[in-house]
Amino acid sequence: MNNLSILLVIIGLIFLLLAIAPAHKISCYRTGQALGWRVIYALILLFILGYSFFLHHLIFEPAGFVDTILSIILSSGGIFVFLVLRMSLSSIISLDTIAFEHEEQSLHDILTGLPNRKSLFITLDNTIDAQGRSEDAFAVMVMDLNGFKAVNDTLGHHVGDLVLQLISPRLKREIRSTDSLCRMGGDEFAVVLPQTDLEQAIVVAQKMIVACEESLMIEGHEVLLGISIGIAVYPQHGDTANRLIQVADVAMYHAKRSGSGVEVYRESYAQDFLLELSKPHQLQQAVVNNELVLYYQPILIASKLVGLEALLYWPTDAGILPAKDFMPLAERLGLSQKITSQIIDQALSKFSYWQKSYSFQLHFNIFIKDMASNEFIDSLQSELIKFSVPASRITLEMSEGLLHSCSKEIHHSLKQLDALGLTLAIDDFGNSGAGFMLLRDYPIKEIKLDRFFAKNFENEISSQGIVQAANMFCHHLDLSLIVDGVSTQAALDCLNTLGIDSYQGAALCPPLTAEEMDLWLADHYTEFK
Repeated sequence: MNNLSILLVIIGLIFLLLAIAPAHKISCYRTGQALGWRVIYALILLFILGYSFFLHHLIFEPAGFVDTILSIILSSGGIFVFLVLRMSLSSIISLDTIAFEHEEQSLHDILTGLPNRKSLFITLDNTIDAQGRSEDAFAVMVMDLNGFKAVNDTLGHHVGDLVLQLISPRLKREIRSTDSLCRMGGDEFAVVLPQTDLEQAIVVAQKMIVACEESLMIEGHEVLLGISIGIAVYPQHGDTANRLIQVADVAMYHAKRSGSGVEVYRESYAQDFLLELSKPHQLQQAVVNNELVLYYQPILIASKLVGLEALLYWPTDAGILPAKDFMPLAERLGLSQKITSQIIDQALSKFSYWQKSYSFQLHFNIFIKDMASNEFIDSLQSELIKFSVPASRITLEMSEGLLHSCSKEIHHSLKQLDALGLTLAIDDFGNSGAGFMLLRDYPIKEIKLDRFFAKNFENEISSQGIVQAANMFCHHLDLSLIVDGVSTQAALDCLNTLGIDSYQGAALCPPLTAEEMDLWLADHYTEFK
């Protein structure tokens, strides 16, 4: 009986000794119950002392029935204490791990794995605090991808997600390990560059622009994007996290609007930005009130007037804005479909009058996103019937982005439009790197070169070579080529010398209102008939 009792107490004592380690770890955790766990830790030490005294008693005194029962209880108690403490420690570690993972998730973007907006502001606050002990400047960059919305609209959001996952490592490769790249949301990123002056930040920005220019291959589609970057420097442009992000965002907006790629914040940009803040409401009201107007510009081929392009303008207090200055905003506001409907209605209404006396085509631009819907094709057919305009008299111009990211739905719509007899054209060709080989899969009949190539055309040998090559390719592909933006007689003479006689621009006629175009046609149509 004695030996059994001694063995049971020793087992209980061993388990109590094993319980010391988890009890100590738990008592050291920085939790609200730390004091309670330390009391339990002290009690275990007292239990060990009590077990030791009872073991001494059993060794030197014969064990009775009560001693045996007590030995069983003490043995079970030691095992119980050990198991409870081990399980408690395991639970605390698991909860702590979950809390840590939750905290990490709250600070990181799930899609790209990059730090998120919340983490960005923590990093900025810490960097600003560190600057109190240092005289070094640091830079903040806010970046936005160019053309990302078109990818989402044409190829779907899942492809947009893949783009973000592929672009993120490219951006990260261009910064140091001490720098912090964050995804702020959507296609907007930010970078914190500690111990970096303005010149160094501009160098990093240029590297990122180059990194984003390389095409992406996603699900068989070649996607070309760009990036616009705004830079702010601490403390020159701001001394708080909110201020630095705000002014860098303003600079980024200016870079996107101007097409410069990268801009450093200036005070004058703030006023421009404040004006832009009022634009969304004003534009919505302009669309509701049908205030957008069409101007018209002639297109000539071989000295013959072959078409008028309907160009969209928005009359504002600040002046008349061309479409390029407000249509990106209209797309973000979801107004593109309504604007397209107004363009078609206004243009066809006027053209129904012109077609009775003149034989040229009517050109107007449509949005890729709107074209993908069956509603657009049905609506266009209805408008053509309403104004008695044959489809063969209409040319639809689409942006070059169509060639980079054409979904099955849009490809189907293009075939439907072609089957109706409409002429399909690519506008601003060459401004985003599309190649002629991309044209072979689409029912495109006309190419309009980006007006960039006509700028100072008579003095730019490289532009002349590009236009000549484009003309040759179009001839072999049985496509019409229009050189847009021909604004001077010198440029026009240069085109004629090169044997290119299809153009559009102020050298012939600037964009005119419908009433002004009536007068122009009355005076000049016979010259170009």
